[in-house]
Amino acid sequence: MERKFRLMIFGFLVLALVSNFVMMDASAAVITVFTDKPSWDAAVALLPSASTVETEDFNDATLEPGVSVVSDVGFIDNVGVSPCFIVDVWCDQVKFSTQETKWSFSTDVVAYGGNWDLAGPGGTGDGILVAIFPGGGSQVVGTIPGATAGTFYGFTSDMPFMAVNLMIPSTGVETYALDNMVYSFFNQIIGGTDIPINTSALLLAGVQSVSMWMIPVVIAGAGIGVFVIKRRN
Repeated sequence: MERKFRLMIFGFLVLALVSNFVMMDASAAVITVFTDKPSWDAAVALLPSASTVETEDFNDATLEPGVSVVSDVGFIDNVGVSPCFIVDVWCDQVKFSTQETKWSFSTDVVAYGGNWDLAGPGGTGDGILVAIFPGGGSQVVGTIPGATAGTFYGFTSDMPFMAVNLMIPSTGVETYALDNMVYSFFNQIIGGTDIPINTSALLLAGVQSVSMWMIPVVIAGAGIGVFVIKRRN
């Protein structure tokens, strides 16, 4: 009887942990948009799930490690040809239903941005709709205005995301140049030290011959602690 009670309590603990994870995975990410680089930098520095900021400056034809792109017409322009006529930028055009661009990362990221020129190449267009993919789903970040002329636009997310999709927000077209694309990879382990946790709940479940530590891990950007049980010798 006592053994069944312990197993039942342990089962409840596991169920609560899993349920909490599933509920957060289904929720929308909290996204904060920035239109100046210093404010974005400061916000990224305060994110417990963010690593160092990486930059793709498009100064050569090779993308930085961990970064890939799928685009209908976009390309790295190191010469300054049509339609952007700007050297060392990502030159692209998004168009309703036919032309989009998707930036993907080998490891999830929690922040993204860059210097965008939508007003120069081809004149002012219809803007760029930005969407991300947190937890496997799609979520709209916002729209970069068509009048943006070489200024910063970026955002942070409390949930890690795997890709950034750039598309037209309506039935139109937008030609643009992107320079100094910045991003911060998702840092799964915060700190390098195991932190002791309260073992009372597991002791109630009958787990008495173990020593427990919690490795701080951010699940879906929400800062849930996940512990590893280590058996005593």
